[in-house]
Amino acid sequence: MDWERSLSSGTESLRTIFYTPAGENYAIQSTTDYAKFLSANYPSPSNIVPLDGISSMPYNNPSLFVDSLQDLFDLVGDRKVCISDSGVKARFFWNPETIYKQTSQTSIHAITQGLVAGQTCLGPPSQ
Repeated sequence: MDWERSLSSGTESLRTIFYTPAGENYAIQSTTDYAKFLSANYPSPSNIVPLDGISSMPYNNPSLFVDSLQDLFDLVGDRKVCISDSGVKARFFWNPETIYKQTSQTSIHAITQGLVAGQTCLGPPSQ
């Protein structure tokens, strides 16, 4: 990301979900000391954060993962997992709201709910 002419200084917070294959090791790493990352498992800002699921979330951590069709059907039925069907291939992915509302050491949902545009984060103040 690049902001050619920033009109304000402060902290910019962005949130996203990284979908990584189960059983493989991935991490996100900053190339500068000015950018820090945090996640539900790693609440202290850091230059490198492992992408290893959410420890408090069943089926999204190394110790308990989806290993049967019944697990998958239950998660879809509970609206925790979404389906995208192209007619040729079905893809299953975590419902973003399920991810953001998980609590481990920190809740991304709680952090974003506490932000006030123009005060605690950059952005136009609410009217």
